[in-house]
Amino acid sequence: MKNFSFVFVFLFICNTSSADLSDTFSGYGEKLRPYFKKFLGDKRTDKLLGVKKSGIKMPKIPEVRKDARNVNLLRKGKRNSGNKKLSRRKKQKYDLAFIREITRVTRQMKSTLNEDKRWLNVMSQGGTREGVYRGIVLEDRYLRLERKSFPINPKVLEFSLHFANNFLSQDIKKSALRRSNFYTLKKVIVERSLEVLDSFPLENDDLYDWYALFSSYLAKKYPRIWVNKLRKNSNAKIHKHWAKNVPEQHVKSEVIIKMHKVFNFQLSR
Repeated sequence: MKNFSFVFVFLFICNTSSADLSDTFSGYGEKLRPYFKKFLGDKRTDKLLGVKKSGIKMPKIPEVRKDARNVNLLRKGKRNSGNKKLSRRKKQKYDLAFIREITRVTRQMKSTLNEDKRWLNVMSQGGTREGVYRGIVLEDRYLRLERKSFPINPKVLEFSLHFANNFLSQDIKKSALRRSNFYTLKKVIVERSLEVLDSFPLENDDLYDWYALFSSYLAKKYPRIWVNKLRKNSNAKIHKHWAKNVPEQHVKSEVIIKMHKVFNFQLSR
């Protein structure tokens, strides 16, 4: 009987114009959504009912303080993190994976065994993920890339302007971007993103909301880039839940990696 009812509703939908669907399902859409997903799958359901809104709003982008990192270090409060403490072996495994990925997406080349050992040693002594990243982009190898001629193509320009306006609340002139080196531009945009994250207050969810919308946007806009299941997910709520349950350094490392991957993808188009 239930299957018959579902088939009836499905046939009704197929014969209903898309313009009428929003009115038809205004009261019943979300109640029926789980059933449609079961029988039709996520994509078909979203096409029929529309993508379910997360309810997460973009927080006000704070004014970036130059001493944001130093101030945060002196604060008594700490962001809550529901993650379990990792064993030494597991932490080393995750740190090594991070080192290899961050090297690949920043310089677009593999890290050497000596580099892996060096950065692992830094992290074992308390070095942070963003600290390792900054070390990599300040090394001679990255500086040499910045000195070469890597002009900005229209896709990189378009993404940079959109991201700066919507996620950094910063107005950047096209003329300034066009004169920039590709490797310098992505380093500067990532650095600015980290400064924004450091400037969000500790006492609310602004950082997590920003990250959730950031990750959701990139998953929707560039679905071909992502292999990792979580990174591919466009549900902002899932990204917020993840961010609230891992160390803040993991959130920052995801921002760094995702931004560099998007820039690299645009360069190759």
